[in-house]
Amino acid sequence: MVSEAFDKYVKRFGKGLPNNKVLFLLVFFTSIVFGITSIFLIHYKLLEKSLIYVFIRGIVFGLLTILLPTLLAALFIKFLAKNVTLRHILFISFIGEISFSVYLLVSSLTEIAFGESISIIILLVGIASIYGWWLFTSKVLFSKKTKKYYIPLIQPTLYLFFYV
Repeated sequence: MVSEAFDKYVKRFGKGLPNNKVLFLLVFFTSIVFGITSIFLIHYKLLEKSLIYVFIRGIVFGLLTILLPTLLAALFIKFLAKNVTLRHILFISFIGEISFSVYLLVSSLTEIAFGESISIIILLVGIASIYGWWLFTSKVLFSKKTKKYYIPLIQPTLYLFFYV
């Protein structure tokens, strides 16, 4: 009975989501914006001398540490959970990406103020929150047949690997 209520909720949830192309563009542009902002915060002293260097480094940082793990996680999870649409998985990954990006910005600010060790702790807390997000959504979204307990580990692990 509980799964029927969740199924009805998930069907309503899926009607308001944009298509895959729009979700991909959202993931792409938010990763670039948050990557540039994070590098601007870390290298704020270089803004007067070489703005283009900081800008390009921010784009590369956003693509490699935010976009690539998000898309790889969505593809891995889609491969493991074939009954869930890619649109739902991309949206959940997008929420995880925003969470990671906000923690990355907070980590960049704390690196300026308090040093690298506290910023790493904040980033690890952010990665743990993404695990919690995926754990919650996997219990709601996936059926009992698809419920695999390693699915919530995919996106946080990829963020950790690509950030290091």
